[in-house]
Amino acid sequence: MDPFEYIRQKVKRLYETEPVIHINMKASHSRTARQEITAVIKGVYKSFFQIEDCDVKHPTRLTVQYNDLLTGQALIKELDFVPNTTK
Repeated sequence: MDPFEYIRQKVKRLYETEPVIHINMKASHSRTARQEITAVIKGVYKSFFQIEDCDVKHPTRLTVQYNDLLTGQALIKELDFVPNTTK
C-alpha cells in the first residue's frame, strides 16, 4: 500500500472510532499557525479530510490534505505515522 493510501485509511479509521484528535499545524498554514489544536474529524474525502477546531469559542472548520501529513506540515498525535522529511 502506498503511503498516501495508508494515511487516508488511518484517518478514516480515526474518524470512525475516535474522531477527537490533537493535531499540530506548522507555520505554512497561515490561518492555522498554532502549535496544537484539539479537533473533531468531520469528514474524510479522497484527497483531504475536514476537522472542526474545538479550542475556539466559535468552532471553525478546516481542511487538511493527506499530503500535509506525509510531508510533516501537520501531525496527528493519535496517528502512528512519522513522515519521512529527509531529502
